[in-house]
Amino acid sequence: MKPSPQWRKLSLAEVARCEAGGGFPHAFQGRLSEEIPFFKVSDMNAPGNSIFLRKAANTISSADISKLGAKLKPARSVIFPKVGGALLTNKKRLLPQPSLIDNNMMAVWPLPDSDLLHIFLYFWFLSIDLADLANMGPLPSINEMKSVV
Repeated sequence: MKPSPQWRKLSLAEVARCEAGGGFPHAFQGRLSEEIPFFKVSDMNAPGNSIFLRKAANTISSADISKLGAKLKPARSVIFPKVGGALLTNKKRLLPQPSLIDNNMMAVWPLPDSDLLHIFLYFWFLSIDLADLANMGPLPSINEMKSVV
């Protein structure tokens, strides 16, 4: 008979990376034919974006990424709003491809050397009320993910 597996309790920081999105100047907005999607919180409400963020209202070229000092979030990242009333909607989505997200959003993805599956991370995040992680006040916000175990 095989022994039962031993489960270890780990913090999110031990198995995943969490980063906020970046600024998106108006001069770069409104482009629709570039190769990289740049998602804003409003894109989470677009038809077809209920689980995977597939349709972005804005795109950006890889050449413009360095101009912005932006960092691509990897495919399979879990995305959620981190500021304002949108945070309280508890929307969580997955990125199907490397993408940029604006500074009102956050991304979490499994570390390459962890055994954490992105789909497990997504479903686990669905069980979390983002309001429990927020600094409440006139403008609720999540600044860090330290409190998530």
